[in-house]
Amino acid sequence: QSRSLRRAFAVWVQRIVRQRLEEDATLPEVTELEEVLEMLTEQLPLFNEKWIAQGRMEGRMEGEAQGLMKGQATILKHQIAAKFGDQVFQRTVQEHVQNATPEQLALWAERILFARTIDEVFSAE
Repeated sequence: QSRSLRRAFAVWVQRIVRQRLEEDATLPEVTELEEVLEMLTEQLPLFNEKWIAQGRMEGRMEGEAQGLMKGQATILKHQIAAKFGDQVFQRTVQEHVQNATPEQLALWAERILFARTIDEVFSAE
């Protein structure tokens, strides 16, 4: 029973490794835990490269999204100051802009074109 459990575990680990690698990756068939260890030792550099590349890509995308939001917020702040004056840009407006979603920033940037008051920019409608 212990031998069949070890074999099942070895096969399961191999399936997980195969799923994580490219579809066309060739892996040796394993039936023993010792073979799993050998396989993992050989495949670990491939895992690391793939995961590092994926992490970099995700980090770059997240950084770009954050940069875009900061840029939108900065532009909106400048628009508010230009249209309504620096004195209008008080703490409440700053909080609105800093806590906004990208969609809200885009909406407010459009509204400022036609708004007569700062309240019209941030109205719920």
